[in-house]
Amino acid sequence: MTGISRVATVAAFTVASVYAIELTSLAVRYLWVDREERRLVDERADKLRQRHLDRFEAMGRVVDRRPLSEVLKEADAAGRPTIPFTPVFDAYRTSSRKILPLGGVSNTHTVTGNYNGFWSIVRHDEHGLNNDPDAWKDKVDYVIFGISVVYGTDINRPENFVQTLRDGHGVKILNFGYATAQVPDAYRAQIREFFPLITPPKAVLWTAVDGLQGMYVHSTGKSAGQVMRSEVLDKYADPSYSQSLATRQPEVDAATWAAFAESRDESFSAMTIGAEKSHLRDVLFLRNLRTVIRLVKGWSVVPPSSSLDDDLRQSPSAAETACHEAVMAHDLDVLNKTAAELKEKYNTKVIVLYLAVRDRVDGHYKGNDFCYNSYLDSVKKAGYDVIDLPKIIADRHIAVDDLYEFNSSGHYSRNGHAIVADILAKELDRIGY
Repeated sequence: MTGISRVATVAAFTVASVYAIELTSLAVRYLWVDREERRLVDERADKLRQRHLDRFEAMGRVVDRRPLSEVLKEADAAGRPTIPFTPVFDAYRTSSRKILPLGGVSNTHTVTGNYNGFWSIVRHDEHGLNNDPDAWKDKVDYVIFGISVVYGTDINRPENFVQTLRDGHGVKILNFGYATAQVPDAYRAQIREFFPLITPPKAVLWTAVDGLQGMYVHSTGKSAGQVMRSEVLDKYADPSYSQSLATRQPEVDAATWAAFAESRDESFSAMTIGAEKSHLRDVLFLRNLRTVIRLVKGWSVVPPSSSLDDDLRQSPSAAETACHEAVMAHDLDVLNKTAAELKEKYNTKVIVLYLAVRDRVDGHYKGNDFCYNSYLDSVKKAGYDVIDLPKIIADRHIAVDDLYEFNSSGHYSRNGHAIVADILAKELDRIGY
């Protein structure tokens, strides 16, 4: 056997051995790791929640310590079927095709969380979003897009800042906020699916927020500048593409309830939509082996959250908060193309709203972390009206506890929602659409 043949044989044996271990890791992950990962996430979240409740009790407040399972059982017993809030990170497969929801279960009570001392429960509208019944029939001046803080997680609907804008400040606004992957591609998708159902608004509030790109880079183990992709959301780059969700809400509802029935427990993470996994791609890139190794070493297999309590928090590293130019360029490209589509089809303008997150308000994020400065400079140069919430909060010397109290989940407290609503009402009046 020649030297080259021996090297080739050793290389082939090594590769075969590594992938044999990877296939074993796939089985281990299926049987144990994914469940253990979810348990660790839930254990961590419950620990934080209990700390918040302890602090609220120390202030003399009445808190609700019931586990989620008890809340759901009591709702069922009362004849009011209720489901946990379901973030959307990937598509379901129904019969022979995929469907990526852009909201939750329609016309259904939904538990959104308990980081403010009580279990917040809202009833979704006919498209699985957090609006009053028949809100879609009203003439609106604004539609707001965004993630969970816009949706209104951890707060009852009358008190979230979008509903407060509507009820307390007379702003005619519809809430398209939801927890989805690949922001802002999801905004473009919602426009394509839902705008034909409403009277075109004067403007949309297009929210940007610190931390999303870093979360996706870390959680997928990808290199800087890459984000978690959704095959379905990518298709919306084609102006003619649509999932026809307006007529497929029953499919969304059925698929979400089915996933809940399969994984019903006290977990919010269990209800993350992500049924479509590519086992072949995972094996090819040895992701199962790497996941098992991380868990065995005691590393978190979920991204380090900025929502840790003070004694658990660590200042984010430069790598975690880096400005990924490729991600920003993609986000700006989606914004510009969607703004052109909105103007052409609906004569609707775009207002860029940069949301404040706790880590920027309290100084953990600074300067151009997550492209904050670069992004705002770019959208201003492009001529968009901008509401820079972090700057307004800093200029007004609003304290972090005024926005969040002890809530380290990144979602505003009751008082925080009222403050944000007041700021936005004044800013919309300033812009003057």
